[in-house]
Amino acid sequence: MCLTSGYSLGRVMVRPAHAWKRLPPDNPVDWRGNLNTMEDDVNSTAKAFWMGIEKSHAFIDYFTTGMEGDDWLQTPCGVPNSALWIVGHLAHSRAGFLEMLTGKRIYEDGWDAWFDIGVEPQDPRTFPDVSKCRAVLEARLLDLKSYLETADEADFQGPLCTPSTFFKTKASVLVHLTVHEAHHTGVLSMIRRLLGKDRLV
Repeated sequence: MCLTSGYSLGRVMVRPAHAWKRLPPDNPVDWRGNLNTMEDDVNSTAKAFWMGIEKSHAFIDYFTTGMEGDDWLQTPCGVPNSALWIVGHLAHSRAGFLEMLTGKRIYEDGWDAWFDIGVEPQDPRTFPDVSKCRAVLEARLLDLKSYLETADEADFQGPLCTPSTFFKTKASVLVHLTVHEAHHTGVLSMIRRLLGKDRLV
């Protein structure tokens, strides 16, 4: 048996180890990871980073399945941000990481006021709509894939294209990116359950 924190419900849940192996056959997320979405000659470290990013992206879609209308705007039981803010924040953050990795500025106009780290909470009804946030999130995912397909070990250990107080190498940026995505994706799963949606994992 393994213990898994029931973070959103304030208790500890006991689940059988590797319970994910018994997920329904129509589950769209491959928990094991699949490196075959990149060509064979792509650097293995790049593939590993891509696997983490791609899987978090798949879980964003997965955990928001069935959300509609005001579901996207709610902050149930004190969760600090809505599902819409999280999707917009991840899309905006990907642009920030990409600037450090490539030097290109591809931010959406005005999004820093809504979705940047540390901004004052705002009425989510003023945000871009769900379809726009998801479209930008998808576009930045493809930008990350394009970068990783041409990167090598020297690039990962090289300096950033734009200065950062926190990161020294591009590899450190990518490590933080994957952890950042996993964190916010986990919050989406909490929001889903607190809204009374069916359990997916």
